[in-house]
Amino acid sequence: AAGEVVLFDRSWYNRAGVERVMGFASEAQVEDFFRDVPEFERMLVRSGIILVKYWFSITDQEQQLRFLMRI
Repeated sequence: AAGEVVLFDRSWYNRAGVERVMGFASEAQVEDFFRDVPEFERMLVRSGIILVKYWFSITDQEQQLRFLMRI
């Protein structure tokens, strides 16, 4: 609908990051993700959706701590 705002949390991109690192996704699944997601995002934009992505950085130390907590 006009004026609608939709937010995807970071889990949309987990396949390429956390799932890959932690062994939750196979290499074939990761490759499918890398192939499909850019085209999906282009389809959204072509249909008139304004797509804005923000990346928030954390320190290497914090990332290591998060991975250790997941293990």
